[in-house]
Amino acid sequence: CIRDRIYWKRGLYFHITIDRSIPRDQSLLGKACHLENRRRHTKYLKAELEAAAIYKILAANEDNENSRGIFEELSESELGHARKWAVKLDMDESIVAPRAPAWKLFFYTMAVRLFGTKSVVSWLVRFETKEVDEYLSDPEAAELVQDERRHLKILNQLVNDNDVILGIRERGYGGIAEGGRLRAAVLGVNDGLVSNLSLIHIS
Repeated sequence: CIRDRIYWKRGLYFHITIDRSIPRDQSLLGKACHLENRRRHTKYLKAELEAAAIYKILAANEDNENSRGIFEELSESELGHARKWAVKLDMDESIVAPRAPAWKLFFYTMAVRLFGTKSVVSWLVRFETKEVDEYLSDPEAAELVQDERRHLKILNQLVNDNDVILGIRERGYGGIAEGGRLRAAVLGVNDGLVSNLSLIHIS
């Protein structure tokens, strides 16, 4: 929010200073800030509730007991994040529950049944990565970044089965724009494997 504004009207300059000690809702600028905050908090709340609903679908369709427990834990964690944004929006956090558009729930349910949970988890990796990046740029969400990074690590482990590329990804991941380093590392691993196989073949 900008503190000072200078206006020109009928040949005269008018200098207006906004006193920050005045409650936000008593100024147009304060109202604009309030509306922007509500829009952002509502966006975060919607995303967390959708994530919780999707993890519930994964849990309901997972045969492996350990994986099912992980999905249920992730769903509860996302609900915890959602409650934070619900409080910011003056909502009753006790009524917060997993929620998503019916078409999206149907889509994920069918995807899980057709392709399995592992395929859907690989899609969610992108979603969690985007969420981490958004939260990193917002001071109000700073306390949730570690949780979201943990979610991302868990999903990567489920998808990659703790392979060597996963280890490289986890060491190189910093939250923003690490794709170049990851690609370089993966290419390095591939080159090394090719070289070793060539030596074995020659010998």
